[in-house]
Amino acid sequence: CTSIWAFPLASEMAELPLVVMALSLTLPISGLSVTQLALAYRGMRFRFLAFRDLFAALAGGGAGIAAAINGWGVWALVLQALVASLVNAMLLWRGSDWSPKISEFSMAGLRPLLSFSLWILAFQIFSYAVKEVDKTLIGILVGISMLGIYALASKAILLPTVIFSDALNTYLFPKMSSLQASPDGLRKVYASSISLTMCFALPLTFILGMALHLYGPKLLGAQWSGVEELAPYIAIVAACQSYISPAGSALKAMGQASLLFKWAVFFVCLVVTGVLAGSQHGLIGIAIGLVMANVIGTVLITLIMRSLLKVELTFLGVFYALVVLGIALAAVTIYLLAHLDIQRADAGLLVIIGISLLYLMAITRFEKIDIGHYFKLT
Repeated sequence: CTSIWAFPLASEMAELPLVVMALSLTLPISGLSVTQLALAYRGMRFRFLAFRDLFAALAGGGAGIAAAINGWGVWALVLQALVASLVNAMLLWRGSDWSPKISEFSMAGLRPLLSFSLWILAFQIFSYAVKEVDKTLIGILVGISMLGIYALASKAILLPTVIFSDALNTYLFPKMSSLQASPDGLRKVYASSISLTMCFALPLTFILGMALHLYGPKLLGAQWSGVEELAPYIAIVAACQSYISPAGSALKAMGQASLLFKWAVFFVCLVVTGVLAGSQHGLIGIAIGLVMANVIGTVLITLIMRSLLKVELTFLGVFYALVVLGIALAAVTIYLLAHLDIQRADAGLLVIIGISLLYLMAITRFEKIDIGHYFKLT
């Protein structure tokens, strides 16, 4: 068996440097259209950007499938990536009314952009650290098996909220950038984004957290025992993350890149402290430490936004009140399922979804959300 497979494997590995070199061409191709992409985001041309992504994916996929049918092997995937990247860039240039001119270049104009960009780069590095430092420390402190349980709970509960927050922030940054001269407009957009994330994230984390807590090992298998104990804490972390997330776009839009970087450094320190402090009590202790780090983070980000935008502290009070309400509803749900002796997961999930809808109604009653400004303000 070894003699049969040794040569093809070595041959494929020999192609790896060439494959990597070919794929690296996507970097300069994408770089050629960075400015056009930024202008499209600033103009909030999201429909154009969505069609661009769709057409590029179709073109790349078509080219890759055709190459695969003709026996190109791994080079079909390379061709797919290159064609998609090239079509992406071409559509951005085609859809932009700006093109670079040497006469427009100015060192004086470059300096503030460079300063802002370096701060944003530093922030993104620490932002990545925020996302990964907890997993790294958990793997070191309590072992790989516990890391697997934590990673599963995080993906199941945090990922949908992260996807929503990323989509919202894609809109928030260009929108708030266009309102730099209007403090009232900035404050209104930021406040409404907080309300919107509460309406989405809190009921969703309630559903996912309760489902994983009550039915995790039953649905996933006994090897995932322990995920049910972790789920409530991860749900609270997810709620805090949804509250914190819009502040990043707001700070960038206001030109506060250095403050954003300092916030990221501080939050990394909070997370590390929480994990180290809780590690003496195992995975649940670490989860409690992460909850405390995120609770402190919500307080700090509220104080920062109050200083910059005069955002009312009542937002923080309402957020904590809604989180406590979610915990109370979780206790009621567990009691009902036990009292009614509901054993089937599908019936239990229906009860959870029904109570989450009541939770959503309570949140909208608190928030009185109005998203009309997303379409009216310019």
